[in-house]
Amino acid sequence: MATVERLLRRDAGRALEKILARTHPADIASLFERLEPPDRARLLDAVADDARRAEVIAHLERGLASELLGSFPPERAAQLLGRMDVDDRADVLGALPPEHSQPVLDRMGEKGEEAEGLLSYGESTAGGIMSPSVFALRRDTLVSEAIGTLQRADQVEMAFYLYVVNEFGHLVGVISLRQLVKSKATRRLEEIMIADVVSVRPDVDQEEVARIVSRYGFLAVPVVDESNRLLGVVTVDDVIDVIREEATEDILKLQGAGQELAPIDQPARAAWVRFPWLLATALGGCLAALVIAAFPKVTAILPIAAFIPVVMAVAGSVGTQAATIVVRGLQTGQLVRGALARAVVNQLGVGLLLGLVYGLLIGAFGLVRFHGPGDRPGRFVLVLVSSVCASTSLASTLGAALPVACARLNIDPAVATAPLVTTTVDLAAILIYFAVAHLLM
Repeated sequence: MATVERLLRRDAGRALEKILARTHPADIASLFERLEPPDRARLLDAVADDARRAEVIAHLERGLASELLGSFPPERAAQLLGRMDVDDRADVLGALPPEHSQPVLDRMGEKGEEAEGLLSYGESTAGGIMSPSVFALRRDTLVSEAIGTLQRADQVEMAFYLYVVNEFGHLVGVISLRQLVKSKATRRLEEIMIADVVSVRPDVDQEEVARIVSRYGFLAVPVVDESNRLLGVVTVDDVIDVIREEATEDILKLQGAGQELAPIDQPARAAWVRFPWLLATALGGCLAALVIAAFPKVTAILPIAAFIPVVMAVAGSVGTQAATIVVRGLQTGQLVRGALARAVVNQLGVGLLLGLVYGLLIGAFGLVRFHGPGDRPGRFVLVLVSSVCASTSLASTLGAALPVACARLNIDPAVATAPLVTTTVDLAAILIYFAVAHLLM
Protein backbone atom coordinates (compact mmCIF):
# COMPACT_ATOMS: atom_id res chain seq x y z
CA MET A 1 0.00 0.00 0.00
CA ALA A 2 2.76 2.44 0.92
CA THR A 3 4.46 1.74 -2.42
CA VAL A 4 1.26 2.42 -4.37
CA GLU A 5 0.64 5.68 -2.49
CA ARG A 6 4.22 6.80 -3.11
CA LEU A 7 3.94 6.05 -6.83
CA LEU A 8 0.63 7.91 -7.01
CA ARG A 9 2.17 10.98 -5.34
CA ARG A 10 5.10 10.86 -7.78
CA ASP A 11 2.76 10.26 -10.71
CA ALA A 12 4.93 7.28 -11.69
CA GLY A 13 2.38 5.74 -14.03
CA ARG A 14 4.64 3.20 -15.73
CA ALA A 15 5.98 1.75 -12.46
CA LEU A 16 2.45 1.66 -11.02
CA GLU A 17 1.17 -0.24 -14.05
CA LYS A 18 3.90 -2.87 -13.65
CA ILE A 19 3.03 -3.43 -9.98
CA LEU A 20 -0.71 -3.66 -10.66
CA ALA A 21 -0.14 -6.10 -13.53
CA ARG A 22 1.33 -8.56 -11.00
CA THR A 23 -1.37 -7.95 -8.36
CA HIS A 24 -4.60 -9.91 -8.03
CA PRO A 25 -7.75 -7.83 -8.74
CA ALA A 26 -9.07 -8.54 -5.22
CA ASP A 27 -5.87 -7.10 -3.72
CA ILE A 28 -6.12 -4.05 -5.98
CA ALA A 29 -9.71 -3.57 -4.82
CA SER A 30 -8.60 -3.55 -1.18
CA LEU A 31 -6.39 -0.54 -1.94
CA PHE A 32 -9.35 1.60 -3.03
CA GLU A 33 -10.88 1.71 0.47
CA ARG A 34 -7.82 3.58 1.78
CA LEU A 35 -7.54 6.16 -1.01
CA GLU A 36 -9.26 9.47 -1.63
CA PRO A 37 -11.62 9.68 -4.68
CA PRO A 38 -9.10 11.40 -7.03
CA ASP A 39 -6.46 8.77 -6.27
CA ARG A 40 -9.02 5.98 -6.81
CA ALA A 41 -9.68 7.19 -10.35
CA ARG A 42 -5.94 7.39 -11.07
CA LEU A 43 -5.37 3.91 -9.64
CA LEU A 44 -8.13 2.48 -11.84
CA ASP A 45 -6.62 4.16 -14.91
CA ALA A 46 -3.30 2.46 -14.13
CA VAL A 47 -4.90 -1.00 -14.42
CA ALA A 48 -3.99 -2.66 -17.71
CA ASP A 49 -7.31 -2.88 -19.59
CA ASP A 50 -11.09 -2.61 -19.22
CA ALA A 51 -11.57 -6.33 -18.61
CA ARG A 52 -9.22 -6.22 -15.63
CA ARG A 53 -10.69 -2.90 -14.44
CA ALA A 54 -14.15 -4.47 -14.46
CA GLU A 55 -12.83 -7.38 -12.40
CA VAL A 56 -11.36 -4.95 -9.85
CA ILE A 57 -14.68 -3.06 -9.58
CA ALA A 58 -16.54 -6.35 -9.13
CA HIS A 59 -14.38 -7.05 -6.04
CA LEU A 60 -15.15 -3.67 -4.47
CA GLU A 61 -17.73 -3.19 -1.73
CA ARG A 62 -20.95 -2.31 -3.54
CA GLY A 63 -21.25 1.21 -2.12
CA LEU A 64 -17.69 2.04 -3.15
CA ALA A 65 -18.19 0.47 -6.60
CA SER A 66 -21.32 2.54 -7.23
CA GLU A 67 -19.56 5.69 -6.00
CA LEU A 68 -16.67 5.05 -8.37
CA LEU A 69 -18.85 4.30 -11.39
CA GLY A 70 -21.13 7.21 -10.52
CA SER A 71 -18.20 9.57 -11.13
CA PHE A 72 -17.91 8.36 -14.75
CA PRO A 73 -20.05 9.45 -17.72
CA PRO A 74 -22.82 6.91 -18.50
CA GLU A 75 -21.02 5.71 -21.65
CA ARG A 76 -17.83 4.89 -19.73
CA ALA A 77 -19.73 3.24 -16.86
CA ALA A 78 -21.65 1.13 -19.38
CA GLN A 79 -18.39 -0.04 -20.99
CA LEU A 80 -16.96 -1.22 -17.68
CA LEU A 81 -20.19 -2.85 -16.49
CA GLY A 82 -20.51 -4.68 -19.79
CA ARG A 83 -17.26 -6.50 -19.01
CA MET A 84 -18.59 -7.93 -15.72
CA ASP A 85 -20.46 -11.15 -15.07
CA VAL A 86 -24.17 -10.46 -15.17
CA ASP A 87 -24.73 -11.08 -11.43
CA ASP A 88 -21.94 -8.67 -10.45
CA ARG A 89 -23.25 -6.20 -13.02
CA ALA A 90 -26.72 -6.32 -11.47
CA ASP A 91 -25.33 -5.87 -7.94
CA VAL A 92 -23.41 -2.73 -8.90
CA LEU A 93 -26.31 -1.30 -10.92
CA GLY A 94 -28.63 -1.92 -7.99
CA ALA A 95 -26.35 0.17 -5.76
CA LEU A 96 -26.31 3.11 -8.21
CA PRO A 97 -28.84 5.91 -7.66
CA PRO A 98 -31.74 5.74 -10.18
CA GLU A 99 -30.76 9.00 -11.86
CA HIS A 100 -27.44 7.44 -12.86
CA SER A 101 -28.36 3.78 -13.31
CA GLN A 102 -31.05 4.38 -15.93
CA PRO A 103 -28.80 6.28 -18.41
CA VAL A 104 -26.21 3.51 -17.97
CA LEU A 105 -28.80 0.78 -18.62
CA ASP A 106 -30.01 2.60 -21.73
CA ARG A 107 -26.50 2.36 -23.19
CA MET A 108 -25.93 -1.31 -22.39
CA GLY A 109 -28.48 -2.90 -24.73
CA GLU A 110 -28.92 -6.65 -24.22
CA LYS A 111 -26.45 -6.78 -21.34
CA GLY A 112 -28.51 -4.16 -19.54
CA GLU A 113 -31.68 -6.19 -20.05
CA GLU A 114 -29.99 -9.22 -18.47
CA ALA A 115 -29.06 -7.17 -15.43
CA GLU A 116 -32.56 -5.67 -15.20
CA GLY A 117 -33.96 -9.19 -15.15
CA LEU A 118 -31.94 -9.95 -12.01
CA LEU A 119 -32.81 -6.58 -10.47
CA SER A 120 -36.49 -7.50 -10.68
CA TYR A 121 -35.88 -10.00 -7.88
CA GLY A 122 -35.29 -9.01 -4.27
CA GLU A 123 -31.74 -8.01 -3.40
CA SER A 124 -31.45 -10.70 -0.71
CA THR A 125 -33.12 -13.53 -2.64
CA ALA A 126 -31.83 -16.44 -4.70
CA GLY A 127 -32.95 -14.65 -7.86
CA GLY A 128 -31.05 -11.53 -6.87
CA ILE A 129 -27.72 -13.33 -6.43
CA MET A 130 -28.00 -15.99 -9.14
CA SER A 131 -26.22 -16.00 -12.48
CA PRO A 132 -28.33 -16.79 -15.58
CA SER A 133 -25.18 -18.12 -17.31
CA VAL A 134 -25.75 -21.78 -16.51
CA PHE A 135 -24.47 -24.79 -18.46
CA ALA A 136 -27.49 -26.92 -19.37
CA LEU A 137 -28.12 -29.48 -22.14
CA ARG A 138 -31.02 -31.63 -23.30
CA ARG A 139 -31.39 -35.03 -21.69
CA ASP A 140 -31.02 -36.91 -25.00
CA THR A 141 -27.54 -35.40 -25.60
CA LEU A 142 -24.63 -37.86 -25.86
CA VAL A 143 -21.77 -37.64 -23.38
CA SER A 144 -19.30 -36.98 -26.21
CA GLU A 145 -21.46 -34.12 -27.49
CA ALA A 146 -21.79 -32.66 -24.00
CA ILE A 147 -18.02 -32.64 -23.46
CA GLY A 148 -17.48 -31.01 -26.84
CA THR A 149 -20.10 -28.35 -26.12
CA LEU A 150 -18.50 -27.58 -22.77
CA GLN A 151 -15.08 -27.22 -24.40
CA ARG A 152 -16.46 -24.77 -26.98
CA ALA A 153 -18.47 -22.71 -24.45
CA ASP A 154 -17.14 -19.15 -24.10
CA GLN A 155 -18.89 -17.96 -20.95
CA VAL A 156 -19.91 -20.47 -18.34
CA GLU A 157 -20.40 -19.36 -14.73
CA MET A 158 -18.13 -21.74 -12.79
CA ALA A 159 -19.25 -24.99 -14.46
CA PHE A 160 -19.21 -27.33 -11.47
CA TYR A 161 -22.20 -29.25 -12.74
CA LEU A 162 -23.97 -29.99 -15.99
CA TYR A 163 -27.71 -29.44 -15.61
CA VAL A 164 -30.03 -31.58 -17.70
CA VAL A 165 -33.28 -30.16 -19.08
CA ASN A 166 -36.12 -31.50 -21.18
CA GLU A 167 -37.41 -30.06 -24.45
CA PHE A 168 -39.29 -27.34 -22.52
CA GLY A 169 -36.29 -26.16 -20.51
CA HIS A 170 -37.50 -27.80 -17.30
CA LEU A 171 -34.80 -29.08 -14.95
CA VAL A 172 -34.83 -32.89 -14.83
CA GLY A 173 -31.36 -33.84 -13.60
CA VAL A 174 -27.80 -32.90 -12.73
CA ILE A 175 -24.40 -34.44 -13.51
CA SER A 176 -21.07 -33.62 -11.92
CA LEU A 177 -18.27 -32.90 -14.37
CA ARG A 178 -16.33 -35.77 -12.84
CA GLN A 179 -19.15 -38.17 -13.64
CA LEU A 180 -19.45 -36.70 -17.15
CA VAL A 181 -15.81 -37.27 -18.15
CA LYS A 182 -15.77 -40.77 -16.63
CA SER A 183 -18.85 -41.95 -18.54
CA LYS A 184 -18.78 -43.70 -21.92
CA ALA A 185 -18.99 -41.34 -24.87
CA THR A 186 -22.00 -43.14 -26.36
CA ARG A 187 -24.25 -42.87 -23.31
CA ARG A 188 -27.01 -40.27 -23.08
CA LEU A 189 -27.16 -37.72 -20.28
CA GLU A 190 -30.49 -39.05 -19.00
CA GLU A 191 -28.78 -42.40 -18.35
CA ILE A 192 -26.13 -41.00 -16.00
CA MET A 193 -27.87 -38.00 -14.43
CA ILE A 194 -29.16 -37.70 -10.87
CA ALA A 195 -32.88 -37.08 -11.17
CA ASP A 196 -33.44 -35.94 -7.57
CA VAL A 197 -32.17 -32.36 -7.87
CA VAL A 198 -32.13 -29.93 -4.94
CA SER A 199 -33.22 -26.56 -6.30
CA VAL A 200 -34.67 -23.27 -5.02
CA ARG A 201 -37.21 -20.73 -6.24
CA PRO A 202 -35.99 -17.22 -7.11
CA ASP A 203 -37.87 -15.65 -4.19
CA VAL A 204 -36.19 -17.85 -1.56
CA ASP A 205 -34.10 -15.89 0.94
CA GLN A 206 -30.36 -15.99 0.27
CA GLU A 207 -29.80 -17.26 3.81
CA GLU A 208 -31.76 -20.41 2.98
CA VAL A 209 -29.58 -20.94 -0.11
CA ALA A 210 -26.51 -20.67 2.10
CA ARG A 211 -27.95 -23.27 4.47
CA ILE A 212 -28.57 -25.67 1.57
CA VAL A 213 -24.99 -25.30 0.32
CA SER A 214 -23.65 -25.83 3.85
CA ARG A 215 -25.89 -28.84 4.54
CA TYR A 216 -25.22 -30.75 1.33
CA GLY A 217 -21.74 -29.52 0.46
CA PHE A 218 -22.84 -28.28 -2.98
CA LEU A 219 -20.73 -26.02 -5.16
CA ALA A 220 -23.82 -24.56 -6.83
CA VAL A 221 -27.61 -24.57 -6.45
CA PRO A 222 -29.96 -24.27 -9.46
CA VAL A 223 -32.78 -21.72 -9.41
CA VAL A 224 -36.10 -22.71 -11.02
CA ASP A 225 -39.51 -21.07 -11.46
CA GLU A 226 -42.94 -22.46 -10.53
CA SER A 227 -42.96 -24.80 -13.53
CA ASN A 228 -39.42 -26.06 -12.73
CA ARG A 229 -37.92 -24.19 -15.67
CA LEU A 230 -34.20 -23.55 -15.12
CA LEU A 231 -33.53 -19.82 -14.59
CA GLY A 232 -29.96 -19.71 -13.31
CA VAL A 233 -27.54 -20.93 -10.69
CA VAL A 234 -26.20 -19.63 -7.37
CA THR A 235 -22.52 -20.55 -7.07
CA VAL A 236 -20.45 -21.12 -3.97
CA ASP A 237 -18.57 -17.82 -4.31
CA ASP A 238 -21.85 -15.94 -4.01
CA VAL A 239 -22.85 -18.11 -1.05
CA ILE A 240 -19.60 -17.27 0.76
CA ASP A 241 -20.44 -13.58 0.37
CA VAL A 242 -23.95 -14.26 1.72
CA ILE A 243 -22.61 -16.13 4.77
CA ARG A 244 -20.21 -13.30 5.53
CA GLU A 245 -22.91 -10.62 5.12
CA GLU A 246 -25.43 -12.50 7.25
CA ALA A 247 -22.85 -13.22 9.96
CA THR A 248 -21.84 -9.56 10.05
CA GLU A 249 -25.48 -8.49 10.26
CA ASP A 250 -26.24 -10.92 13.08
CA ILE A 251 -23.14 -9.95 15.08
CA LEU A 252 -23.84 -6.22 14.77
CA LYS A 253 -27.53 -6.68 15.63
CA LEU A 254 -26.53 -8.68 18.69
CA GLN A 255 -24.56 -5.71 19.99
CA GLY A 256 -27.11 -3.10 18.88
CA ALA A 257 -24.64 -1.63 16.36
CA GLY A 258 -26.86 -1.64 13.26
CA GLN A 259 -26.98 -4.13 10.39
CA GLU A 260 -23.87 -3.30 8.38
CA LEU A 261 -20.41 -1.88 8.80
CA ALA A 262 -20.75 1.85 8.19
CA PRO A 263 -17.98 3.64 6.24
CA ILE A 264 -15.14 4.60 8.57
CA ASP A 265 -15.33 8.25 7.47
CA GLN A 266 -18.99 8.74 8.51
CA PRO A 267 -19.12 8.96 12.34
CA ALA A 268 -22.45 10.83 12.31
CA ARG A 269 -24.15 8.02 10.36
CA ALA A 270 -22.63 5.37 12.63
CA ALA A 271 -23.79 7.26 15.72
CA TRP A 272 -27.33 7.58 14.35
CA VAL A 273 -27.53 3.83 13.65
CA ARG A 274 -26.39 2.95 17.16
CA PHE A 275 -28.36 5.68 18.97
CA PRO A 276 -31.75 3.90 19.41
CA TRP A 277 -30.19 0.73 20.80
CA LEU A 278 -28.43 2.59 23.59
CA LEU A 279 -31.79 3.97 24.75
CA ALA A 280 -32.55 0.70 26.53
CA THR A 281 -29.20 0.92 28.32
CA ALA A 282 -29.83 4.50 29.38
CA LEU A 283 -33.36 3.75 30.57
CA GLY A 284 -32.13 0.69 32.49
CA GLY A 285 -29.48 2.82 34.16
CA CYS A 286 -32.05 5.45 35.13
CA LEU A 287 -34.23 2.73 36.66
CA ALA A 288 -31.22 1.53 38.62
CA ALA A 289 -30.76 5.10 39.82
CA LEU A 290 -34.33 5.06 41.15
CA VAL A 291 -33.65 1.78 42.95
CA ILE A 292 -30.52 3.21 44.57
CA ALA A 293 -32.47 6.33 45.52
CA ALA A 294 -34.86 4.14 47.51
CA PHE A 295 -32.05 3.53 50.02
CA PRO A 296 -30.97 7.06 51.01
CA LYS A 297 -29.27 6.00 54.24
CA VAL A 298 -26.92 3.75 52.29
CA THR A 299 -25.88 6.39 49.82
CA ALA A 300 -24.27 9.38 51.43
CA ILE A 301 -24.35 11.58 48.34
CA LEU A 302 -27.56 10.38 46.76
CA PRO A 303 -27.53 11.99 43.29
CA ILE A 304 -23.92 11.04 42.58
CA ALA A 305 -24.27 7.47 43.84
CA ALA A 306 -27.59 6.92 42.08
CA PHE A 307 -26.13 7.47 38.63
CA ILE A 308 -23.15 5.13 38.95
CA PRO A 309 -24.97 2.31 37.04
CA VAL A 310 -26.13 4.42 34.14
CA VAL A 311 -22.69 5.98 33.52
CA MET A 312 -21.03 2.55 33.54
CA ALA A 313 -23.78 0.93 31.45
CA VAL A 314 -23.76 3.51 28.66
CA ALA A 315 -19.95 3.57 28.49
CA GLY A 316 -19.81 -0.23 28.52
CA SER A 317 -22.34 -0.54 25.69
CA VAL A 318 -20.55 2.02 23.52
CA GLY A 319 -17.20 0.32 24.10
CA THR A 320 -18.60 -3.13 23.28
CA GLN A 321 -20.24 -1.84 20.10
CA ALA A 322 -17.01 -0.22 18.93
CA ALA A 323 -15.06 -3.39 19.67
CA THR A 324 -17.59 -5.53 17.79
CA ILE A 325 -17.44 -3.31 14.71
CA VAL A 326 -13.63 -3.21 14.61
CA VAL A 327 -13.22 -6.95 15.27
CA ARG A 328 -15.68 -7.75 12.49
CA GLY A 329 -13.94 -5.31 10.17
CA LEU A 330 -10.62 -7.03 10.85
CA GLN A 331 -12.09 -10.48 10.28
CA THR A 332 -13.76 -9.57 6.98
CA GLY A 333 -10.75 -7.66 5.67
CA GLN A 334 -12.65 -4.36 5.45
CA LEU A 335 -10.24 -2.81 7.95
CA VAL A 336 -6.70 -3.22 6.73
CA ARG A 337 -3.46 -1.79 8.04
CA GLY A 338 -3.77 1.62 6.35
CA ALA A 339 -7.32 2.19 7.63
CA LEU A 340 -6.89 1.16 11.27
CA ALA A 341 -5.95 4.61 12.57
CA ARG A 342 -8.90 6.17 10.76
CA ALA A 343 -11.21 3.54 12.25
CA VAL A 344 -10.06 4.41 15.79
CA VAL A 345 -10.51 8.15 15.15
CA ASN A 346 -13.95 7.47 13.67
CA GLN A 347 -15.02 5.53 16.77
CA LEU A 348 -13.82 8.42 18.94
CA GLY A 349 -16.14 10.73 16.98
CA VAL A 350 -19.02 8.30 17.33
CA GLY A 351 -18.48 8.01 21.10
CA LEU A 352 -18.32 11.79 21.45
CA LEU A 353 -21.61 12.29 19.61
CA LEU A 354 -23.40 9.53 21.53
CA GLY A 355 -21.98 10.74 24.84
CA LEU A 356 -23.09 14.31 24.25
CA VAL A 357 -26.66 13.30 23.36
CA TYR A 358 -27.08 10.76 26.14
CA GLY A 359 -25.29 12.98 28.65
CA LEU A 360 -27.90 15.69 28.03
CA LEU A 361 -30.76 13.19 28.27
CA ILE A 362 -29.48 11.64 31.50
CA GLY A 363 -28.67 15.07 32.90
CA ALA A 364 -32.23 16.21 32.20
CA PHE A 365 -33.58 13.15 34.00
CA GLY A 366 -31.33 13.80 36.99
CA LEU A 367 -32.37 17.42 37.12
CA VAL A 368 -36.07 16.54 37.20
CA ARG A 369 -35.86 13.61 39.63
CA PHE A 370 -33.07 14.50 42.05
CA HIS A 371 -33.01 18.29 42.15
CA GLY A 372 -33.84 19.67 45.59
CA PRO A 373 -34.08 23.25 46.89
CA GLY A 374 -30.61 23.17 48.46
CA ASP A 375 -28.89 21.35 45.61
CA ARG A 376 -26.65 22.85 43.00
CA PRO A 377 -28.51 21.63 39.87
CA GLY A 378 -26.23 23.32 37.38
CA ARG A 379 -23.12 21.58 38.68
CA PHE A 380 -24.91 18.26 39.05
CA VAL A 381 -26.11 18.30 35.42
CA LEU A 382 -22.64 19.38 34.30
CA VAL A 383 -21.14 16.41 36.15
CA LEU A 384 -23.49 13.98 34.38
CA VAL A 385 -23.07 15.49 30.92
CA SER A 386 -19.28 15.78 31.22
CA SER A 387 -18.70 12.34 32.69
CA VAL A 388 -21.02 10.53 30.25
CA CYS A 389 -19.49 12.34 27.28
CA ALA A 390 -15.91 11.70 28.44
CA SER A 391 -16.50 8.08 29.41
CA THR A 392 -18.26 7.16 26.13
CA SER A 393 -15.55 8.86 24.09
CA LEU A 394 -12.85 6.96 25.94
CA ALA A 395 -14.86 3.71 25.83
CA SER A 396 -15.38 3.98 22.08
CA THR A 397 -11.69 4.71 21.52
CA LEU A 398 -10.59 1.82 23.74
CA GLY A 399 -13.14 -0.48 22.08
CA ALA A 400 -11.59 0.30 18.71
CA ALA A 401 -7.93 0.46 19.77
CA LEU A 402 -7.73 -2.73 21.83
CA PRO A 403 -8.68 -5.09 18.94
CA VAL A 404 -6.15 -3.30 16.74
CA ALA A 405 -3.47 -3.74 19.41
CA CYS A 406 -4.33 -7.42 19.80
CA ALA A 407 -4.10 -7.93 16.03
CA ARG A 408 -0.69 -6.24 15.97
CA LEU A 409 0.50 -8.58 18.73
CA ASN A 410 -0.83 -11.63 16.85
CA ILE A 411 -3.49 -12.23 19.51
CA ASP A 412 -6.95 -13.20 18.31
CA PRO A 413 -9.01 -9.98 18.78
CA ALA A 414 -12.29 -11.91 18.99
CA VAL A 415 -11.08 -13.82 22.07
CA ALA A 416 -9.08 -11.16 23.89
CA THR A 417 -11.11 -8.02 23.21
CA ALA A 418 -14.29 -8.71 25.24
CA PRO A 419 -12.67 -9.14 28.70
CA LEU A 420 -10.17 -6.37 28.06
CA VAL A 421 -12.79 -3.87 26.90
CA THR A 422 -15.30 -4.73 29.64
CA THR A 423 -12.78 -4.42 32.47
CA THR A 424 -10.98 -1.35 31.14
CA VAL A 425 -14.12 0.57 30.26
CA ASP A 426 -15.81 -0.11 33.62
CA LEU A 427 -12.75 1.12 35.52
CA ALA A 428 -12.30 4.15 33.26
CA ALA A 429 -15.99 5.13 33.44
CA ILE A 430 -16.21 5.04 37.23
CA LEU A 431 -12.86 6.83 37.57
CA ILE A 432 -13.94 9.61 35.20
CA TYR A 433 -17.33 9.95 36.89
CA PHE A 434 -15.91 10.28 40.42
CA ALA A 435 -13.08 12.54 39.29
CA VAL A 436 -15.47 14.94 37.57
CA ALA A 437 -17.89 14.83 40.53
CA HIS A 438 -15.05 15.53 42.99
CA LEU A 439 -13.82 18.41 40.86
CA LEU A 440 -17.19 20.10 40.30
CA MET A 441 -19.31 19.20 43.34
